[in-house]
Amino acid sequence: MWHEAWKHERKLRGMMVDYRRTPAAADPAQFLQVHGRACKVHLDSAVALAAESPVNMMPWQGDTNNMIDRFDVRAHLDFIPMYTPSLLSPTSPEQESDERKCNYERYRGLVQNDFAGISEGSACTRSTSASLRGLQKPNEDEKKSEGKKVRVPGILAGNAPPPTLGE
Repeated sequence: MWHEAWKHERKLRGMMVDYRRTPAAADPAQFLQVHGRACKVHLDSAVALAAESPVNMMPWQGDTNNMIDRFDVRAHLDFIPMYTPSLLSPTSPEQESDERKCNYERYRGLVQNDFAGISEGSACTRSTSASLRGLQKPNEDEKKSEGKKVRVPGILAGNAPPPTLGE
């Protein structure tokens, strides 16, 4: 009987520890803060009627079937120029060569991964890990290798070689 009670108590303690370790799933709206002032609203029916009257409406681009509010931003779009893409404009051979080089570098990795049969997800993972490895300080590798060096006696610059046994 005591053994079972002790087992149950140990199980409850474990559940409590696990509950403390896991973050509580909280409603994100509970952190919402609203700041402001209390104010009294004065309703003026004359102002409301004036704002909603058809006098404030105007035809957009002269079309009486398409009426907009006079404060609508579309009222400033009376003329929309036609877009002419820059690709249709003539480019010099030097610019074309530069563009080809840029496109080659831009899509080279994609073509290589496609040829090697590497999926997009694994390529992204590999790229991320490579970029994180690149963040190491370059001196760290040198410091690690400095401790492993062993000094070997031998010929130094400007010194004569040590005598051999045969001389």
